[in-house]
Amino acid sequence: MQENRVKRIMNAGGLALGTHVGGIPDPQIVEIIGLAGFDAAFIDMEHTTLDLHDVQACVMAAERVGITPIVRTPGFDPAFILRLLDMGVQGSRSRMSPTPRPRGLRSRRCAIRPRAIAAWRRGAAPPISARSRFWNTWRAPTARSCWHA
Repeated sequence: MQENRVKRIMNAGGLALGTHVGGIPDPQIVEIIGLAGFDAAFIDMEHTTLDLHDVQACVMAAERVGITPIVRTPGFDPAFILRLLDMGVQGSRSRMSPTPRPRGLRSRRCAIRPRAIAAWRRGAAPPISARSRFWNTWRAPTARSCWHA
């Protein structure tokens, strides 16, 4: 798994810069963003015609140049967001909501816990549920983080 460049920079107290890929589903644009010195590529699925195939090509291009792919999802569907995370997306952003509840619900359902990732790397695939032992060891995103990366 590639390092999340945005998280590394923000945890060090720095400013991570990213830019919008645009509505053109071309991985070369993502490569240009990375070669231009940006830290993240913001892939918008809500206001464009990008589908999962286009997003996967953009994520692969982001991995080639070493930047963090962040996707704006068209809704709060946990299964869809998990598919994006399986593709290699390192951050997601959902549309604005009038109350904080949907965003918190989304982060509780879709976050991957660090111990679970370590267990998967050893070859085990433990179930992640509300009663799982991994659930209580995971820390929620802080208020200063607007990206659920």
